Amino acid sequence: MRDPQTYAALAGRWQEAAPDDMDLVLSGILPRRITASRPFPEGFAHMRRKLENGDEIWFFTNQAMETYEADVQLCGSSLRQAHLFTGEISEIPCSAAEGRLTVPIRLVRNQSLMLIVSHAAQSGQSAPQDGAASPDGITPWAGTIPLDRVIPLDKAAGIPLKPAGIFQERENIFPLSYADYGETKDTYVKELCDKIFRERGFPGNPWDNKVQFRQNIVERDGDYDERSGFTALYHFTVEDGFLPETISAAAEHPEYCRLRVNGTPVPWKPGETFLDHHTGVADISECVRPGANTLEIIVDVFHVLMELDTVYIRGNFAVTQQNDRWILSRPRPLEYGSWKEQGLPFYSYAVQYAYTAFLNTVPKAALLDLKDYDASVVSLRVNGKDGGLLHADGRRARDIASLLQPGENTIVLRVCGSYKNLLGPHFSKARGSAWPAMWRANPLHTPKAGTYDIMDFGIHDAPVLTAVR
Repeated sequence: MRDPQTYAALAGRWQEAAPDDMDLVLSGILPRRITASRPFPEGFAHMRRKLENGDEIWFFTNQAMETYEADVQLCGSSLRQAHLFTGEISEIPCSAAEGRLTVPIRLVRNQSLMLIVSHAAQSGQSAPQDGAASPDGITPWAGTIPLDRVIPLDKAAGIPLKPAGIFQERENIFPLSYADYGETKDTYVKELCDKIFRERGFPGNPWDNKVQFRQNIVERDGDYDERSGFTALYHFTVEDGFLPETISAAAEHPEYCRLRVNGTPVPWKPGETFLDHHTGVADISECVRPGANTLEIIVDVFHVLMELDTVYIRGNFAVTQQNDRWILSRPRPLEYGSWKEQGLPFYSYAVQYAYTAFLNTVPKAALLDLKDYDASVVSLRVNGKDGGLLHADGRRARDIASLLQPGENTIVLRVCGSYKNLLGPHFSKARGSAWPAMWRANPLHTPKAGTYDIMDFGIHDAPVLTAVR
């Protein structure tokens, strides 16, 4: 039971605060360990751990879609940076006042930073001040790993890079996630799949975010005969006057269904799969025509493993918007800029940006850098050899001198996209994580093309190669 006397004593200490004032009131009761001059955006995270000697480790990571730059305040008397890719520990520019340290940080997308905060002065070390330099003479800025050596500007020179082409590694792709089933027209496939299973005695799709007990689902296959089959119709449009040189369709469980395109039966290609071994592939190039096209998934006998799902169209085409709908149109050579603006909104693979560079002699250092781009990851190949990842340690130029040779050199930047653009979710802004319920956020009927949540990928400006003699 509640002690009335204790309760009354506690009640006398209550403070009333409006919702908008709650943060200020709580800060007066329990001071914050960390504050920032700008709010942390969605996708920016930090974590604190306290060591046995009383030091604190602060880890920051930026998974937001933007660069984050702010002054961050931490409680402590001295501050150092732990460089995540080298293991080195160095001082970092900051200012100290009234038991708090202020450090400017700048983290680009996918960049991380680790700081070590001490609450007692280090032996032989005073709290760093603004502009403090590390012992090797390099003045680092928060979040950046210093270069291995100081590069004299008067000895650095740009090496001309000649573009040699921009190439897709794979065919383009377009997902069909809306279909007709009986009298139910233009409906999201997950809703149609639930309807198909409900009509056959299930409460819905038994495989969607569920598990079976022993074999109590698959054992029901014997309950169905040829009267249990169904047909689903998917529709897509090809630009007038255009036919793709290559075009194929991929759908789940070809062993349980037949395929027909514009009324013509199309066989599944033996042994060929896409995404996983349950998804079959069929060449539909002989059946596709300019204008409206219909693809049918025909199931003669219902099978409990036969989930109706997205059908993927792959081929040599662009995916563009026309009258608020996606259409397959004539492809064009790729340029600098966003893939989705060049007909590749759902393309989830890699694009190679190739260059050549001529050298009379190989320099002591050759720093390759890329300023403006969007990618999951960028890797390098120099003269056919693996050049590692670019900016895996933050926005730091990559030294490729050891891979260069006198004469002509070939440099390829491989820019990777993400399966997020192909598989979704397309109507929940998932960044850094995704959950099954996000795929239930799709509109019931075909949405306007401009409402899809699609991430930008691509190089927007030429890379820079700088030689140090």
